[in-house]
Amino acid sequence: MKLDLSLLRDDQGTQPRAKIDEETVQEYAARMREGDIFPPLDVFFDGRSYFLANGFHRARAAVEAGLSEFDCTIHQGKLRDAIWFAFGANAKNARQMDNEDKRRIVEKILYDPEWKKTPQGEIAAHVGVSREYVNRLAKEINPTCDRSQVTGRDGRTINTANIGKARAPAPVVNEMPLDDEPEPASSSGAPQPEDIPFDDFIERGAAPAPKPAEIPTTPDHVINALRNYIDVILDELDSDTARHYAVNETIKYLREKSIALNRAS
Repeated sequence: MKLDLSLLRDDQGTQPRAKIDEETVQEYAARMREGDIFPPLDVFFDGRSYFLANGFHRARAAVEAGLSEFDCTIHQGKLRDAIWFAFGANAKNARQMDNEDKRRIVEKILYDPEWKKTPQGEIAAHVGVSREYVNRLAKEINPTCDRSQVTGRDGRTINTANIGKARAPAPVVNEMPLDDEPEPASSSGAPQPEDIPFDDFIERGAAPAPKPAEIPTTPDHVINALRNYIDVILDELDSDTARHYAVNETIKYLREKSIALNRAS
């Protein structure tokens, strides 16, 4: 539908690019004067305001060309819906994003309290960058956000960069014990690290056992962490067969955990 250009709100943070390219604006304006037809603008309407979400160069050029209205695709949504849409729209536009634009968009997502919970693979696909790029910026913002590493149940750090290099992992029995099963006993009579008093470590010059990593305390944090870790591991596998195997084993383990929790309750 045609919409009066004076109604468009482009001052509410929906422009994800670092700046408008004036040469592109003048080029578009000249073509509009000659009668060229451009794709409609994407606009979000919240019942009161029309937020421009895609087509900032076209909108500016239309004003330069002396047009008073322009074809628009109207989406129902609020300001944040418009901003999120804009983050992904620029990856598909004729004028490609430069490195500054990409960094600006990804950083906005990673600094947002809600958007930063989105799995990095989804962020990368939405913006049009690689997952590795998103992970690198996340580590710059918060070093603890390195998702190339996973903390195991025993507190040890597992580097997932080496996971999945083999094409077809051989089936193995899930060796992780259920919560209501006893842990396997040590094959030697030597005291284990957790049995040795802290003072003995100091006297022997050895470092104490590493403190287990802090575990999120809310279900949402745990679920988001699991999703991110699974995304990282699946990305490292180099075949669909290996990915299906990993997913099936994960489902099997979660089913065992569910049974164990039901027994406990």
